[in-house]
Amino acid sequence: MQRFKLFLPLVIFALLAAVFFGVERRVQSGDYAPTDLPSALVDKPLPNFSEPALDDGRLINKAQIVG
Repeated sequence: MQRFKLFLPLVIFALLAAVFFGVERRVQSGDYAPTDLPSALVDKPLPNFSEPALDDGRLINKAQIVG
């Protein structure tokens, strides 16, 4: 049991290295892009709203943001 405790950090390091290596291979092959996050709001209309501005309290609505 003492011998197992001695090599436990090495085993944990090897497992983490294998996981990181696998993710790096997927990134390099183009199968996985961690910066590409799908958005649930793409191609959805902006809802109607009227909220006070943070600086002066005037009301801001959808028409002012859209233009």
